[in-house]
Amino acid sequence: MEVTRNTRVDELIDRYPDVIKIFLDFGLSGIACGDAFWGTIEDLARYKNLPEEKLQKLIDEINKMISKKEG
Repeated sequence: MEVTRNTRVDELIDRYPDVIKIFLDFGLSGIACGDAFWGTIEDLARYKNLPEEKLQKLIDEINKMISKKEG
């Protein structure tokens, strides 16, 4: 699975629950404490005021983790 800024957060977490740690590392904590987010990674980043450069780093880290799991 290739994750992009248009990947839905809920579908990603359903498929790869370990990505929650990556979201937490980037300060996107609401998704882990029951505050469900229904939108894309880009929507979540905007909602949480994550800078554009960090958004790309987040996506890169998620793809790296998924690549290792599917490897």
